[in-house]
Order: sequence, then C-alpha cells, then structure tokens
Amino acid sequence: MRTLLLLFAALAATAQPRVNAVANAADLSGTVAPGSLAVLLGTGLATSTTTAPSLTLPATLGGVSVSVGGRPARLSLVSPTLIQFQIPSGVPAGRASVVVTAGSVASPALDVPVTTTAPGVFQLGNGRALLQNQDYSINGTGNPALAGSTVTVYLTGVGATTPPVADGEAVGLGQISAAVAAATATIGGTAAVVKFVGLTPGSAGLAQADLEVPNVTSGEQPLVITLNGVATRPVQISVKSVPPETSGGGSGGGTGGGTGGGSVTGAPEGLQCVSGTVDSIIMSLQYKTPGLADEIVIGGTRICEKCDVKPPIFVEFVKQLEKTREDGTLVDACYDSAGRVNALQLRR
Repeated sequence: MRTLLLLFAALAATAQPRVNAVANAADLSGTVAPGSLAVLLGTGLATSTTTAPSLTLPATLGGVSVSVGGRPARLSLVSPTLIQFQIPSGVPAGRASVVVTAGSVASPALDVPVTTTAPGVFQLGNGRALLQNQDYSINGTGNPALAGSTVTVYLTGVGATTPPVADGEAVGLGQISAAVAAATATIGGTAAVVKFVGLTPGSAGLAQADLEVPNVTSGEQPLVITLNGVATRPVQISVKSVPPETSGGGSGGGTGGGTGGGSVTGAPEGLQCVSGTVDSIIMSLQYKTPGLADEIVIGGTRICEKCDVKPPIFVEFVKQLEKTREDGTLVDACYDSAGRVNALQLRR
C-alpha cells in the first residue's frame, strides 16, 4: 500500500500543467498588451495557492513560472487553476506562446494575441467601472460624479510608458509614468477631457485614467477609453449634471490674490474653503503619513500643513496645483479641520 501511495504522489508531482486560456485581467477580453495585467486559466498549474509576498512581483512563485514569447513573466498569484501575472514589457505585438512550468514540468504552449495597447477597465460588477470620484469615494448610483469634477478610472493594458518601469516593479509614490499612446475618452457619448493616463503608484501593472466629467444627463452613463485607437468595453459611471451657470466650479469669494478664506458656492458641508491663486506649494513627494504636501498657500492663506492627499489621486492633485501656480488660475480648495484637502476645483 505504501508503495502505491508513493507512486500516486510521484505521478501527481509530475502531472503536466495545461493552459486553457489567457485574458486581460480587467475585463477578461482575449487580447493583452506588454506590461498589462493578465489572468491564466488551466489545470495542474500549482499545488496550492500562493500570493506574491511584496509589491515587487517575482518571476517564480510557489515553484511555478510563466513565460510569454520566451520572456519570463512576473507573478502576483498562483493556484491550481488560475494564475495572475504581468505580461513582459518586451513582448512584441503579434502572437506569443504562453508556457507554464510547475516544478520541472512545462505545459504545452498556448498562443495568445498581443497588441501595443489592450485597455480594459476594472469593474465592481454588473458592468460598473472601478472608479473614484474627486473626493476619493467610490462612484456609484448613490454617489455620482459631479459634472466638471475629475474622476480616476482604474485599468490595465495602456502599453508603453515614459519613463518605462521594469517588469514586476511598482511605480514609486511621488513618481509619474505616463502612457505613450494617445488617449481619448467619452462619457455618455460626450468627449471627456483626459488629464492623465499612466501607471498607478504602488502597484505593478495597474494603470489609471484621470478624466474630467462632461456635463451630461444625470444618471448612469457609458464610459469608453481609447488608447492608440483601441477602445475599452463600455462600463457604467454615475453622473450628476449641473446647471450651465454653475458648471466648472464655485463663484468663490476672491479674485486675483484671493480672499484668504472666502466662501465657495456649493462647498461641501462641514468644510472650510478658500478661493484665490496658488501662492506656494512645498511638496514632499516622498510618501509619509499623513500626506504628501508640507504646505499649500492659496489666496494668502495656508490651507494645510502636511496635507493628506491620498495616492493615486495625488498625481492629478500635484499636476493641477503646479499648473495653476504657474498660470495664475483661480482655485477653490476645501479642507477639513484636520487639514485634509477634500475638494479642489479650478475655476474657468
């Protein structure tokens, strides 16, 4: 009996893994791009479920490795039937062979299509985009994005970035790695201003698109992002329209140098707001609790010290503030008693 058990164990240990399918990790479409996150479905892929122990993704995890076009992929999770991994950035467009090696046994190769961009939006279920409103809250039917505000959509498959980031490595907090491909977006069929598309700090392969919501009809609207001519599958976003006379921001209490604490029309309840130009920004750019900015002065008023601006929204926050400081654009900024910036609205 012991001999039979050893024989069965040996056969199990040498069972050949098989790859049944490879898909975009965001929307499970069948096309992937260099650097994108992907999922692999199969059998006999691993003996147990193992996740990457750190932000840096390894090339071997739980005794399992994956190659795409002969290049080693970086792995975030392996299990007997599923592997989550990152497509190597050096894989050229075309068709690439995917092979899983478990222990010393390799699977038969499966060819998958690879394109320069293969954008897919991550979803919360029922076709709803994984999307943060400008106040960092998750967008939903009871929590719509206000027209004129900036939302952050999470996706993968944006292709090459500048500067490039090594496979398996997360973009550092305070760093920006923007997509090379030209990007456009529509919400409810209306063009949305694309403010940034690139990799999300703190996570390998994850990307984000920061979009300004157009003034479309309130309710559920389809969102489509296009990179290098390749469009995402439509996903849903909840939008709240605003009357034309108030679209784009509050009236504020200051002009030029600002009032140093003037009221802002439509300011969120319980927040203090100031309107004016950005006088100075002292940015830490190295993540530390509670925030990223050591000091921000708007309209002669220091609105916060060690401002709590949460990643990944800080990419857009830094870009907007720096631009407004340079060109003198008026800003409405709202913050709470702890100095956390909760709303930032440029005035047109």
